[in-house]
This record gives sequence, C-alpha cells and structure tokens, in this order.
Amino acid sequence: MKTSSKMRSARVLVATLIGLASVGAGANLAVGVELPQGATTALAQGKCTKSTCWYATAPLVMRSSPGSWNYKLRTIPKGSYITRTGGTDYTYDSKCGDYAWVTVSYNGTHGWVCSRYIK
Repeated sequence: MKTSSKMRSARVLVATLIGLASVGAGANLAVGVELPQGATTALAQGKCTKSTCWYATAPLVMRSSPGSWNYKLRTIPKGSYITRTGGTDYTYDSKCGDYAWVTVSYNGTHGWVCSRYIK
C-alpha cells in the first residue's frame, strides 16, 4: 500500500510526540524543530537528545583523532544516527576543509568525524 507524503508527515508528527513524551523532562529538546525522518525513533529509544542526535549525510569515516591521516576506526553508513559527544577540533584537513572535527559515538565506537557530513 502506498502512503502519501501527508500520511508520512502525520506519522512523523505522531512519532515525534511519542518520542518527546518518552525522552523525559530533563532532555534538551527544541520545540517546533523539524526532525529528519528516523530521528524520532532514536529519541524515543533514548539513544540521544535533540541537542546530541545527528545523522550522517554521506558515508562517514570515523577516525581515532581529528584529521583524515589518522587511523580509521569504522565507516558509518549514510543516514545513520550518531550521538555527538562534545569534543571539537579545528585541525585543517583538505578533505574536511574549514569544517570542524567532532567527537561522536556510533554503535559503541567512539571517535572523530568531519562535521561537514553530519546534520
């Protein structure tokens, strides 16, 4: 059965409301912010809060330290949700350009990714 974009939007809205209710009172959530599809599931499952839930806009290479020359820990698939853990480094890298390297966590692995490819 095909679903219309209005029906998908309604489902996302309901999932957002359910996710907001299940996250808890102490979470940092922005009201009225449109979340990408799938973010509500990550929020509802308690994997992240609105301020830490990011997703990969392209396949991401997670590194041991900031800079594309550092050890590759793993590749994060495009569209995956990752948790931003707070560290920021502005080490210049031709692949990352003027974007910062940030610390993230994905499926139990902690490392650095270029912020150019997360949203």
